[in-house]
Amino acid sequence: MINLLPPGRVLNIRLARSNTILRRYVELIIVGSLVLLAAILVARYFFGVQNDNIQRTVDLNNAKIASLQPVQKQAEELSATVNTISGLLSRNVKFSDMLTQIGGIMPPGSVLTGLKFSLEDVEAPLVVSAQVDNEQKAAVLRNNLAASSLFEKAELKNITKIEDETSTTTPTNPSTGPSASGTTQPVSAYKFTTVINAYFKPGILGGKQ
Repeated sequence: MINLLPPGRVLNIRLARSNTILRRYVELIIVGSLVLLAAILVARYFFGVQNDNIQRTVDLNNAKIASLQPVQKQAEELSATVNTISGLLSRNVKFSDMLTQIGGIMPPGSVLTGLKFSLEDVEAPLVVSAQVDNEQKAAVLRNNLAASSLFEKAELKNITKIEDETSTTTPTNPSTGPSASGTTQPVSAYKFTTVINAYFKPGILGGKQ
């Protein structure tokens, strides 16, 4: 087949065909870029929603954990008390009798708040925690423990002043009703906490000689 078109015409046709193919590639690239951009935006949206849901779940769980912390503290204190009772019972010490004896030697103006005993160390003391209305009562309690039939000696470990907690009461005038001024009164009569280590007499714990 003989091409009778002039060379310039043939070149223009070739360039037109190349431009058409190039334009199609450019269009495909643009369309592909738009599709990719849309996919990225959709993915980011869903990831953002998922991240928000996860964060809300984490915040909710943290709130639940925070609300359970007081319960956990009470459980730990109860567990420590149960372990103390169990440890004393395992060493032939009747806890109720011991508690009655300790309660009987508590001086007026004092209250027993806790007992702690180490199960691992038979030489360990019984840690007695109490609240007292003055520092002298802590010394009296120590002397009473040391003089009891359960313990051979007692050591006063510390005395700590309790931070004042006050409440405001509003006096009432019978003729005019509640007065505008109030008086501040202490909530608790106990002003100090004390910790005393009381060492059992030989033979009280069974294994101790």
